[in-house]
Order: sequence, then structure tokens, then C-alpha cells
Amino acid sequence: MERLHSIRFATRSKDSPDWDVYGPACAGGLLHSLDAGFESHNPDPFTWMSFSVLFNQVVALKQAGFNRDYATFGNLAPRQLGAEISPVEHLMLAGSEFQFQLGGGTNPVWSVEAVGGGNAAGTIDSKTGLYKAPATFEGNFTRVRIVVTNAEDTFYSVAMVTILRVAVNINPLVQATASEVPVALKAGGVGSGDYTWAIKQTGTQGTLSANQGENVTYTPRPPKEFEDQDNLPDQVLDEITVTHGGTSVTSYIINTVSNTGLVVEVSEMNVGAGSVQLVSKHKQLEKPSQWSILAGAGKVDPDTGLYQADKSALDRFVVVQAAWDTDILGVFMSYIILPLPLAEADRALPGTVEMLPGGQLREIRALN
Repeated sequence: MERLHSIRFATRSKDSPDWDVYGPACAGGLLHSLDAGFESHNPDPFTWMSFSVLFNQVVALKQAGFNRDYATFGNLAPRQLGAEISPVEHLMLAGSEFQFQLGGGTNPVWSVEAVGGGNAAGTIDSKTGLYKAPATFEGNFTRVRIVVTNAEDTFYSVAMVTILRVAVNINPLVQATASEVPVALKAGGVGSGDYTWAIKQTGTQGTLSANQGENVTYTPRPPKEFEDQDNLPDQVLDEITVTHGGTSVTSYIINTVSNTGLVVEVSEMNVGAGSVQLVSKHKQLEKPSQWSILAGAGKVDPDTGLYQADKSALDRFVVVQAAWDTDILGVFMSYIILPLPLAEADRALPGTVEMLPGGQLREIRALN
């Protein structure tokens, strides 16, 4: 109510008889009320880039602020939109070429720059707009920004390019699931053509809802359908492959058939050396286990559980298994999924992965 009262007084005409009395106090109250509720600051890099890319410099930001929502302030049309790149978004393979077009404008000057933590930009002909994507880069994909302007600086247009290392990608890369709990799988890639799915036949494999399409559902085999009911496995690793454009990629799904209570933990990690010391525990007590790698790169000492990463490998995860012989109740098995690279900063690159609740790894898609 006090704020409303201040605003009412502050909106009175300066020619009113009582302006000199109430004016300064009311104006000060209004400004104090607004300052207390709003914060003003320079736009962050993400905001700048969002407007730059999405609006092709139609909006030039100067100030940004928020209370319960986000507000930005700037100038409209700082540069004439006399030209525009076509297309504004493009998906392509590493090492391939693409000819960008310019609608309108004269004497264009083309350039390219890496964005979102990318490590390679490729090259572009500054006069023609012929772009060649980098042949190699870290991660499974990277993104670059194509910019065209002219010497007179009368127009400015931007396009975003996503470059894939391979023609097809799959999500999730690896996931653990309880028996009979389905997992949704999605594939995406470059070019036209079908997506063909297959599951490795092991005698213990689950099923797929379809063998064609971008999306399928995997259902793990239930315990009652295993042939040897007297020797049920603790877990089963299923390999699901999708093929598109002559390229195949694989997703690994761990079907947790039974829970023995054995757990695998990280005891010590040496990121610089690329090593991880693993231990297996049962009821909080360490147990001697035999170690092996179910999927992924690197090696593990079978007796000590010391895992050593292969820094040259492109694998985004490793599944390490522990097998503890109880002498009385048989062999208990468990596993751990380690994201690769081991350093979190390296995993923040586009095309790498992050760990989600439930043991799922998914590709990181940079916002920019």
C-alpha cells in the first residue's frame, strides 16, 4: 500500500501547488521501492549469444534485470537486416563441406568460430561461404557459428552448425535398469534413410518394440524366462545396435536380475594419472573380488580393482564388474559405471556425457 501511495503522488503534475513538498519524498520512495525489487546487471554470455544467434543482431542488449522473471533492454535493428544466411541451422558430418547462401547484401565477408566449449571450428572461404567442417575434434559432436558481414558493417547474419563425428548417435549410451522395467531408446543422425535396430543374441537378451524408426523401447528379460532357474545371473549386459547411413552405434543396457547386496565404490581417484581404485563391499565390509570390464575402454587389474583409463580412446563410459566368491552362497556380482573422461571438466565438452540418476549416461547437448 505504501508503494502504491508513493506512485500516485509521484505521478502528479510538477505544476501542482504541493509538488515541491511531496515531490522529492515521493520520487525517492518510488525509486527505493523499485530498487528493492529489481536487480540490474550486464547481460550474461548466454543471453548475449541467444539474442545474437536467434535474432541475428536485430536486438542489441544493453541491460538485463529480474525480480520474478527475466527482462532485457536494448536497441532494435542496430544493423540493417539487408542480408541473411541460408540455412540458419545445419547438421553435417566431420570433414564434409557445405555451401552457405546469402540472401541480399553485397561484398560479404564470411567467418567461422567455435562455440559452447568446442575445440575445432573448421574453415570457411571468406568470399564464397563454402564451409569445411573439422575432420577431428573431442567428443561425439561440436558446434560452430557461421558469421557473414561486410566491410561497411551494414549487415550481420549468423548461422549455427552442428557437426557429428559419426553419421548416427544413440541415447542413452548406457543405462542400468531393474528387471522388467523398459528403457526408451532414441537415435538421430545425418541424412535420410531408415534407422535399423538389432539386439545381440545371447540367450539372455531382452526384446525391442520395433526394428525400424528413430525411437524404440527395450524390455529386459524377466527372471522367470531364464532357462536355468537354479543359476540366475545377477545382471545381464544387453547390446543394442542402431544402423543409419552405413554407420552403426551401440547402447549398453544392464538388466539387474537380482540384488545380492554387493556394491562397487570408488575408493580413490587420480585424475592426472587416469586411474581409479575400486572396492567391492557387502554390508559395509570390503570383500575380495575378481575384476573385469564388461564394456568400454581401459583396463582393470583383476585382483586389486585398479582401473586405468585409455586416454586415447573415444569411449564415453566403462562398465567394471566385481565378482565375489562367498564360498557358501556362490558368487555375488555387481558393477559400476564410470563416465569418461574421468575429469569432469573434460566431460563438459559438447558431445561428451553426464551421469543421471538411476545409472544412465546421456550425451550433453550444449544450450548454445
